[in-house]
Amino acid sequence: GRSIGQVQQALTAALAPNFAAPPTVFVTVRSLREAQPLPPTPEATIDVYMLGEVQAPGEKTVPVGTTFLQAMARSGGFTNFAAQRRVQLRRTNPQTGAQTVTEINYRALERGARLSSNVVLREGDIILVPERRLFE
Repeated sequence: GRSIGQVQQALTAALAPNFAAPPTVFVTVRSLREAQPLPPTPEATIDVYMLGEVQAPGEKTVPVGTTFLQAMARSGGFTNFAAQRRVQLRRTNPQTGAQTVTEINYRALERGARLSSNVVLREGDIILVPERRLFE
């Protein structure tokens, strides 16, 4: 785990007490061991929950950094009764237990509107798609 220079300095320091003058030490590498491939590291994931009027509700395990829209893509799409203008992102603060609800107009996003900020999901977030009302 050392460089050639580090090995050379360590040998020089270890041999120096045995000589009147500082020894000259040369270190070279004759061959290198073949590099072993590193095992793949598991990707960090979080669990989020999709509820309501989506084709595939339930717990979804997604990579850390997944955005709201990416999670929606994993839901299988909306049912015919989805209130796409009132999609809710429910997030609970783990320290205080307080829950915040952010309402997102998915239909506007579909038409080209922009999110005010790219919502990155956190562990335990809930995306709730309510049922639309009679004239919605």
